[in-house]
Formats: sequence, C-alpha cells, structure tokens
Amino acid sequence: MASLRPSAAGGLHPDFLLRWRHAFLAAWPVAFCAVMLCAPAVQQASRQIVQRKKRDS
Repeated sequence: MASLRPSAAGGLHPDFLLRWRHAFLAAWPVAFCAVMLCAPAVQQASRQIVQRKKRDS
C-alpha cells in the first residue's frame, strides 16, 4: 500500500526505494491507529452480521 503513493506521485525513479521507505514510515503509524480505533466497531458489526445469518438459516 505504501508503495502506491510514491509510484503514483512520481513513477518509478532511481530513488523509489528511498521514497517507498519514507511513505511506509509515514503511513504505518496512521494505519495502525486507524485499525486500533476502528477494530472494535468492525468486530461488533461482523458479530451482528454472523448472528443474523445464523438466526435466519
């Protein structure tokens, strides 16, 4: 995922790996925080969907 940003922004340049590493290090903490914040709600929604499917079948 982090490789999409630099490649879309500037194509595959000789410094692609350096750009990729920078994008990865910038994006990883944001993605981790988003997962930690959203995971409980997503898990609850998944449980409700599964319970409905079990109940309806």
